[in-house]
Amino acid sequence: MPLRGVFHRLALERWIDDSTAGDQFDDASKASPKRILGAITRLARGPIAGDRYALLDLPIEQLCGQIAAGADRLLDEPIPETFAVKRAKEENKEEKENKEGKGGKRRDRGGVLTALAAGKKDVGLYLNLARKVGASTNQPPSSEPPLDSRDYVRLRANLSQRVQRNIDGLQIATTFWWKRALRGLAFTICGVLGLSVFTGDPTLSAVCAIVGGFVATASRDLIAVVEKARH
Repeated sequence: MPLRGVFHRLALERWIDDSTAGDQFDDASKASPKRILGAITRLARGPIAGDRYALLDLPIEQLCGQIAAGADRLLDEPIPETFAVKRAKEENKEEKENKEGKGGKRRDRGGVLTALAAGKKDVGLYLNLARKVGASTNQPPSSEPPLDSRDYVRLRANLSQRVQRNIDGLQIATTFWWKRALRGLAFTICGVLGLSVFTGDPTLSAVCAIVGGFVATASRDLIAVVEKARH
């Protein structure tokens, strides 16, 4: 059963809620936490289409690594349309949609960056600088990079550091609660089995729960070592 995938999905939803707690999405024009979760999983999957739960069922170290790789890709190209040559008609259409409040992609990027960085501080400024830097790519080169470009690089490094620390926090918390959930589940199952075998003897049932929980934890660690050696 894909219990780990379900657990990781719940952990990601809680992580997004905590990261955006100070930036409530009370405006209908802003990206919702559910849309942010979908955007993060799409970033983590990369260009190759795959099952969403196949990604979420990965070990937490690999899952966080995929999210970090997607976050780097988003930081490198936060507003793709500013770094690509497009026809004037398409650019005018995109600009019109943004003004009318229908262009949800840019708002989604802001919401995703807010969740990844655990706060919207500097996110809006970073997106504005990215748009300015992208718009200036067609300008003649100068002896020094524009001020916007230097600010953009500095701000990107700052956001990258904050994103990485936030993802590390996700990994630490999820690992802790996943181990506790597995141990609690093992104790409970073994205790119930003990009651069914030793009817009316709670002492033997408690012994079964303790021994079974210990054996389950040790067996899981042994399986993890074997899987790592196999890979």
